[in-house]
Amino acid sequence: MSRWCCRRTLGVLVIASCVPVMAGGQAPASPEEFARRQYESGLEFLHAGKHTEALKDFEAVVDIYPASSVADDALLAIARSQLDVQRNAVAAQATAESLLKKFPASDSVPMSYVVAGQATVAKGLTSGNVETALASFDRVQRLFAGTEAVAPALVA
Repeated sequence: MSRWCCRRTLGVLVIASCVPVMAGGQAPASPEEFARRQYESGLEFLHAGKHTEALKDFEAVVDIYPASSVADDALLAIARSQLDVQRNAVAAQATAESLLKKFPASDSVPMSYVVAGQATVAKGLTSGNVETALASFDRVQRLFAGTEAVAPALVA
């Protein structure tokens, strides 16, 4: 083989070995990865005080990727926003209860009980609402001792 032919072959091999690396960097994201990215985008908007944009991302996760590992977290973020930002206790309670039904084994369940209880009290300080809220807060302590939702449940 001539020197020119060897260089040409070596050049082709180098280029061919780079193609998988370049293609791998452009592979489409899996639905799980995209759901996680969208959820994280919502968190960034939330921390920047852009609640409307955060809600768009959280709702997209819940609507488009309901089976993702972050759908429960997005639903909880929506309920928190409904309660804390929109001051819509009815919607917040419905969203929190929806989370309890759709994701009964998720790590968001303890905090959804807290949100549901807070929303119940926010609807009015009737004896029935107070009893219902206290029951939600007690569930957190009884069923989820050791989770970070216990402190907010005790404060509430």
